[in-house]
Amino acid sequence: MDLVGNDVPQVEKHRFEIPQKERYAKILDYLRRTPVVRDVVVSGGDVANLPIAVLEGFVSALMDIPTSKTSAWRPRA
Repeated sequence: MDLVGNDVPQVEKHRFEIPQKERYAKILDYLRRTPVVRDVVVSGGDVANLPIAVLEGFVSALMDIPTSKTSAWRPRA
């Protein structure tokens, strides 16, 4: 789930500073530690562009979080 393209005069794009795999781990860790978050929405074209093994691992880990009751996937593709 990264930004695409380079900066333009109108928009400065901020890049993620940690690797994708570590970001996903941090997202899941946050959700595990924050039981008040029950609904998760993953949106954007990134969902459709992830390798299936990465997506499957993320979804499986998300489904294993007991307090995560609802997840919605809204890809643009």
